[in-house]
Amino acid sequence: MSQSPSYNGDQSVSSDSTNAAQEPKPMSASEAIMIEGKIAEVMETSPPQLIVETRTGRYQVALQAETRIGQKGRGVDAGTLRPGLNVRIEGRSGAIQSAMTARTIEVE
Repeated sequence: MSQSPSYNGDQSVSSDSTNAAQEPKPMSASEAIMIEGKIAEVMETSPPQLIVETRTGRYQVALQAETRIGQKGRGVDAGTLRPGLNVRIEGRSGAIQSAMTARTIEVE
């Protein structure tokens, strides 16, 4: 009668870890980032979203109810955001590299 191999929890399991170490890690959805650029498009979604052109590419920026928007040290309404305005945005990166959620937007 033959026995099948049994698993010992104290025994290490071998695998080809060299490939696993070389695989790209998914981007963290909570990484803080800052971008500077020009608003290319304002999307009338709920919540509103912006497309911002930067030197490194386009970003899709989601606004939330708690997103603070300022201009020259004063708070302004999201309705003042329009294409052509230069902005500096701080927030959190999204699931894809070119997307983010804005925490603060400063209109320059």
